[in-house]
Amino acid sequence: MDVLTFNTDRHAATDRADSWQQFICNMIHNVSVNRLSPADFSAEISARRQGDVSCAAFTSKPHDLAGRGERASDAGGAGYLLSWQLEGKAYITQGDTRIVLHPGELAVIDGRLPMHISFPDNVSRIVAKLPVHSIESRLPNIRRSHAFALRPSGPFSDVLLSYLKELSSGTQDLTSDDINLLSDNICNLLKITSRQGGVGGGASRDLQREAVLNYIRRRASDPALSLDVAAGQLNMSTRLVQKLLHETQTSFTTELNRERLALAAQLLSVQRNAAVSEVAYGAGFNDVSHFNHLFKRHHGMTPTEFRAAA
Repeated sequence: MDVLTFNTDRHAATDRADSWQQFICNMIHNVSVNRLSPADFSAEISARRQGDVSCAAFTSKPHDLAGRGERASDAGGAGYLLSWQLEGKAYITQGDTRIVLHPGELAVIDGRLPMHISFPDNVSRIVAKLPVHSIESRLPNIRRSHAFALRPSGPFSDVLLSYLKELSSGTQDLTSDDINLLSDNICNLLKITSRQGGVGGGASRDLQREAVLNYIRRRASDPALSLDVAAGQLNMSTRLVQKLLHETQTSFTTELNRERLALAAQLLSVQRNAAVSEVAYGAGFNDVSHFNHLFKRHHGMTPTEFRAAA
């Protein structure tokens, strides 16, 4: 099957959002496109699709995507989305799970559930849609979490990325059997890469640490979240949580503030009319002046200046 390409520059400015949305829906996932500027929005994508498997590589200017979740008639066809971030950031929200995806990181997300993805800056990424049974048979824990993120490393991650690039925009003409075989190989490599990244294996220290970080990501907006609360919910001692994070030169407070500041930056970009105090409380802070101090120290500008520049 040949690679299909799409470029918004070939369409009138007023038609770019609808054209972009239609191509994504046809090739990857059922979404709506929001928060883009019709005047200067541009995007380019290349993709392959065969049955329940598809893969696309795209670059674009800032915009948001809202996944509508699976309809009853889809019967699992929405699959899981494997997203590899190449440039820019992606803010992914699905239920209580919130992921900030940085360049070099990947996320696996249950496409059957509603989601929201925000690209506040220019972005480049590869997204593969993979069958439910293929992912859940390799990563059974995802049936509970529905989504996770990690920074892959090592030779197997390089092979995984090369497979995704070939499937989305390579020059080789692939048959249906080729695409299904590549899909299976991608799922196998994802299992290895995920286990090496501390996801989906036994109770290793890496997995315990990832559990702590994932819990902080999911619950960062809760102003009542504390070290004691997290440790209790994870069935760990506070000392173990502190030690796990200290081993990577960080702390519970540092990670919690990092996640809350990232969420605040996302809210400032998306909720343009919300007061700064509302954004602070929405991100989990209960002291606005402390929030302003941390935000300026982290981003080099005040929340108001950040919103104006976004």
